Amino acid sequence: MTAPRLIRLDSDDKARERPPGARNDIHFTEAQIRPLVAELSPPGGRVLDPFSGYGTTIVVADRLGRAGTGIELQEQRVASSNARLPAGSRSRFIAGDVRDWDGLGLGEFDLCLTSPPYMARHDHPENPLTAFRTLDGSYERYLAELADIFGTIGKHLRPGGRIGVCVGNFRDSSGKITPLAFDVGRALSAVLEFEGEIYFDWSRPSAGVTGDYCLLFSAPDAVSGPW
Repeated sequence: MTAPRLIRLDSDDKARERPPGARNDIHFTEAQIRPLVAELSPPGGRVLDPFSGYGTTIVVADRLGRAGTGIELQEQRVASSNARLPAGSRSRFIAGDVRDWDGLGLGEFDLCLTSPPYMARHDHPENPLTAFRTLDGSYERYLAELADIFGTIGKHLRPGGRIGVCVGNFRDSSGKITPLAFDVGRALSAVLEFEGEIYFDWSRPSAGVTGDYCLLFSAPDAVSGPW
């Protein structure tokens, strides 16, 4: 299975597709997710989003005939995301912390496609991995925890499975640039096989975002498909 190297996107879709309860446009659009799910997972396959947010990845995967599982810390988002799924769907959203993998009983997946909560490199005490509820944030620890999370997911990929991490470089509130995509790529490459990046080419640049990517990985011992 192959994936495009560049996906052209309409910035207006963010407002048009704003999910119920969302107060901003920080969410996936369907055009952003559809080609990735279609090309990187088999029909009927299992798709995981460990930071499911407003649920778009799993909703789109479900429409494409995949069985999706979304994990989200914020229970109100879990409820609203489950309401987006049709009756009888094989997909589901569950409230939980992906760091408790063994306790969630998730099984194996053909594709993990997600965007982790962002963290600025400078002066950011709020911890993204606790839904910003605690003030124990550390950029290096955040990157190390992401490596642990995705390293664990890599061990639960089916043969030929892929991990897609959608993340951008951005200018934070202090005006300094956080090269988050590059730093996440470096951290995850220590535990996974990096296969390349897909660039999201938006019709209008997002405020503060200097580059928007989907980084693709496979398990270290996986046999890569053609790219």
